[in-house]
Amino acid sequence: MPDAKQQALSIYETLCATSADRPFAFSSAEQMHREIAAWQANNAGLESLRRASPEVLVEFLSESVQWLKAESKEHANFRVTSTVLDAIVYSLDAVPKPLPADLTLKLLTEVRESAVMRFYFPLYGLLSMLTRQQLTSEIRAELRKLHLQYAPSPTGKMDERTEKMRNRLAELMRVDGEKGLEPGRGPWSQIVFEEIAAKDSVTGAAWRGLLEHCQELEQAVPGAKWKKRSRELIDALGEPEVWAALQRWLALGPTPGQPAEARSPI
Repeated sequence: MPDAKQQALSIYETLCATSADRPFAFSSAEQMHREIAAWQANNAGLESLRRASPEVLVEFLSESVQWLKAESKEHANFRVTSTVLDAIVYSLDAVPKPLPADLTLKLLTEVRESAVMRFYFPLYGLLSMLTRQQLTSEIRAELRKLHLQYAPSPTGKMDERTEKMRNRLAELMRVDGEKGLEPGRGPWSQIVFEEIAAKDSVTGAAWRGLLEHCQELEQAVPGAKWKKRSRELIDALGEPEVWAALQRWLALGPTPGQPAEARSPI
């Protein structure tokens, strides 16, 4: 009898061979859901997966990212890609829980390393299976790296899907008692505003006023009015203190304490 890995490969090959007639042209969403559901129910590859043992499901998931990546390359095999994705969604739902830690880590790493897979792979489904109690230190570290990939854009905007993913990652990787970033703060602003908070109330208010004034600048070349207000705020704090602090803060870099791939939030 073939081993689980061979059976998983055979199912994948059947999915590829039987997806040419997958429906793709529809006149309504209702028709699309009806016809695809009927096709899925009769597809030989998906039927084999539904009969597969838990060991085969685990092996199928273990190779699923690489198979999905191969079929989605340049969107060349969109029918096969869609069917492989169906199979991954089914496997994530049907596989015994909890998922083996080494498999969880493998999937998270492979998805993180590929922007294409972060688009295709049903990552939220995988994250929904996890609990904080079953995370190893390696899995938590991978979640932290993934969390960086779902940072807000440089303008601070974030679509609903990204925000949902980011919030789930944050909840999973949270450690009780560990100090996290305050709402609306990135790693740089957290350091800066903690330093400001330690100052006396008058000095702290003056610094917040200066930084808020800086954030209001939208054009590439400051206007006379903006520069005049900047000078007033700097003089109120004392120019030597201002330049010393700004040089120290700029030296932190945009994402202090974060991996090289971290994207700077607004």
